Amino acid sequence: MFPTISDLLQYLTGWRLLLPFQTFGTMMALAFAAAYWAYRQELKRKEDLGLIKAVVKTAGSTGWPVLAGYAIAAGVLAAKMIPAILHYRSFAAHPGRILFSRVGHWPVGILAALLVAGVLYRTKSKKAATAAEKVVVHPYQLMPSLLWWCGLAGFAGAVFFHRLENTAEEGFTYYGGLLCGIVVALYIAYRHRIPLVHMLDMGSPAMMLAYGIGRLGCHLSGDGDWGIVNTAPIPNWLSFLPSVCWAYKYPLSGQPVFPTSLYEGIACLLLFLLLWQLRQRIITPGKLFAVYCLLNGTERLLIEQIRINPVYTAGSIRFTQAELIGSLFIVTGIIFLLATTLQRNGRMNTVHAPAAVS
Repeated sequence: MFPTISDLLQYLTGWRLLLPFQTFGTMMALAFAAAYWAYRQELKRKEDLGLIKAVVKTAGSTGWPVLAGYAIAAGVLAAKMIPAILHYRSFAAHPGRILFSRVGHWPVGILAALLVAGVLYRTKSKKAATAAEKVVVHPYQLMPSLLWWCGLAGFAGAVFFHRLENTAEEGFTYYGGLLCGIVVALYIAYRHRIPLVHMLDMGSPAMMLAYGIGRLGCHLSGDGDWGIVNTAPIPNWLSFLPSVCWAYKYPLSGQPVFPTSLYEGIACLLLFLLLWQLRQRIITPGKLFAVYCLLNGTERLLIEQIRINPVYTAGSIRFTQAELIGSLFIVTGIIFLLATTLQRNGRMNTVHAPAAVS
């Protein structure tokens, strides 16, 4: 497989370029960028339809927690750059050993954080002098904040949920990142008076797109996300498929297995296209999110039947963490679907109700 982008480029072009990019991390960055695009498109479309509105804010009203986050991020980045530059070959081969460790030139990092904090403080103070000035903030202009805070929350949630099942192993769990990211996105929407149900609808295609790209990253990097052993010959009715689609031997799998990450990647990209088409046809608020939950949960329940995951037992019931959360997604989808249907029927009855005779 291709643990690094250098490996992938060498396979595609024959050239060996020493780049400090892991394939999985690069695909995750691409997934974030794709979700950013899809979410922004929906924010603009909903505003054009008048379903969400711009808010008026005081110029320079950026909160201190946000500014502190920028300063800390600048400090950490500066601290990590020094060892990365001085030991570039080692960094290119194993960037995580520097990026996700205590390694760093911290005096430089502290100095950088203080400098950035000083610049931000001065900028905020100047803007505070014109506190009476009001600015219009359109919903799509919230995307940088959404990307930053949802990314941080998603990363923390993905690590936390993975550690619940694998205490001694580094890694990420998609549903942990998804749930934490949704909570933060809803909070930001609430702060900017965006109806939460519209926020859920707008995020549904973006979340499916990001997941599909991320799962393809799992397959390309061969990071351990695969299915059960599959040594059976490919059935005749599937003989038109490449052999990699039936069974694949990853570097660490030992035997040929079902390439479940490839299945999920392709399936979720197709489901994204479906949601992207439905977003303009489904006009009842909350219904697109219901469809997303049903598709997401069903897809995960199906793939878990041939995927390797820790299994929990409750009496005679055996389940995985993904099966549990996937089932909750299906239940959520059913609840939203029933609620939106009842709401729509109630409105139709009100519209068509006969006038009272005096």
